[in-house]
Amino acid sequence: MGICHTVATRHPAMTDVATISDRCNFVPFYKASYSLVTSFLGNFHPTVMELRTNSPWVPDHLNHDGDDGLIGTFGCSEAVYQGILFKHPKVYGLFAMERYGGLEGAAQSGMVGEASGTHVFHLKRVILQFIKGWTDGGEHGKQQMDAALAGLEEWTSPCPKQIVSETLQELAAGDDPSWTELWGHADNHTKLQRMRVALYAKYAPGQRDTEGRELLGLLHQTGSVMLVEHCPKFRDVYWADGTDGEGRNWLGKLLMEVRSGADPAAFDPESRAIEQADIEECTQYHTWIEKVSVLHAFSNGESNDEIDRQHVFPDPIIEDLVAVSYTHLTLPTKRIV
Repeated sequence: MGICHTVATRHPAMTDVATISDRCNFVPFYKASYSLVTSFLGNFHPTVMELRTNSPWVPDHLNHDGDDGLIGTFGCSEAVYQGILFKHPKVYGLFAMERYGGLEGAAQSGMVGEASGTHVFHLKRVILQFIKGWTDGGEHGKQQMDAALAGLEEWTSPCPKQIVSETLQELAAGDDPSWTELWGHADNHTKLQRMRVALYAKYAPGQRDTEGRELLGLLHQTGSVMLVEHCPKFRDVYWADGTDGEGRNWLGKLLMEVRSGADPAAFDPESRAIEQADIEECTQYHTWIEKVSVLHAFSNGESNDEIDRQHVFPDPIIEDLVAVSYTHLTLPTKRIV
């Protein structure tokens, strides 16, 4: 007796988000490498999206250059969320396509496409380190600023190193300190507001992803079930499920808020409105996460025991969902070899 490894592939019955929603009563999501079917819900999903001064939740301090109220065009909702942390237009403009010559230049820079979410997250860290160095001043501050700019080299694909570097150094050499101002970096309430700006722009009526799919329509296909961001490789207890169901899942909750059609002007962020589908209330989710834990241990070589597939996956619906959600992992099957 021995273990034969089989690669998990998308199950024919689970090839659309509406089917997952109907059969499983919840929808897990993350990047495309974990689920092509549900990855559109994630913040890294490639979506050329415009942010305007009249978009829902946009704060007054976000400036714009044109008469049409355009703040910027961004390659994913993560770019909006990270970019508008910074109040100065020249700083948050570094997260928008216009700064790199439009769609083609932004694509070449890595600000559009599958890697854009990772790039904008790294760009935020570079800018924050540069700002800290400028604020601290002195020789140590200069060293921090130099280290921040050197961090641009860590990007693994072509990126706008020169544009970012020149912009930050120009701002640092000026006499206006307003470029260092942040919009509630460590404040959870403001984090939620920034994420709302990003999500309401992403799911605006008619907004499509780079594949041409209408995103609000896809979101509505999830019905009324719970949406859960599941980050398998790191423990995000604020936006996601914490990998084990202990996280607060705020991104999933805000997506459910957008899906419900809640009026941003009337919504109370402190109310229970978006907590109506907490993780602990979904039995199907907990069954799934238990099986995912076993699958991770098996695929990572942490378990040497023979695993009976029927024991691990007694529910075929849960097995199908694991296959859809973890196309890169290995499903165990017990056979005579």
